[in-house]
Amino acid sequence: MTRLRLLYQKGAPIAFLSHLDLWRILSRLVRRAGLPMVYSLGFHPRPHIAMGPPLPVGAMGDQEQCDLYLEQMTPATLVERLKGLGPPGLLIHSVREIPEHEKALTAFPFRSLWQLEGEWQKAPEADWFTNVLARESIPVHRHTPKREKTFDLRPYLLSFCSGIDWLQVETVSYPSGGARLDEILRLLKADHYEFSLRSICRKRLQFGPAI
Repeated sequence: MTRLRLLYQKGAPIAFLSHLDLWRILSRLVRRAGLPMVYSLGFHPRPHIAMGPPLPVGAMGDQEQCDLYLEQMTPATLVERLKGLGPPGLLIHSVREIPEHEKALTAFPFRSLWQLEGEWQKAPEADWFTNVLARESIPVHRHTPKREKTFDLRPYLLSFCSGIDWLQVETVSYPSGGARLDEILRLLKADHYEFSLRSICRKRLQFGPAI
């Protein structure tokens, strides 16, 4: 069995597809390309495709990743077989072979660099970001179907910066949780800053215990 990792872009034309929809697209691609996929067992065998951490619906991703498990295939052959089969917005950057025993893409921790494009009605001063990161804790309220809980956002925020029409946020996710972009925007609003969001893109996705 060969495990091949795809580095790909989820662009604007397919930004509003869900994580499951994207898996379905990749499943159709491998069937259309006639790849020697490894399939799951059971009554309804499915191609063994391991997706990376999901994007919010509506968000784009420049360096998303997924693993394909095949009977036998080289990275160069896979790139050639998939060429021209994807829908607009799905661009495969590269393919590399990785060891079967390497951790799954959903293993923790992982770091995300988010680029939010939009318009500032009122932008924060430069030291606002520094002051936020200097806080010992940033409690936020999260609603679930069963209860409301308080969650400390601070351990999951790594950096902030902003420009005339953008906001960039770097976050880290652990098994204990991760920061949500809507919660970060509410932090701004709580201090009377306003940002009208137009688009979201995860510019970089990084894995590893050194994070």
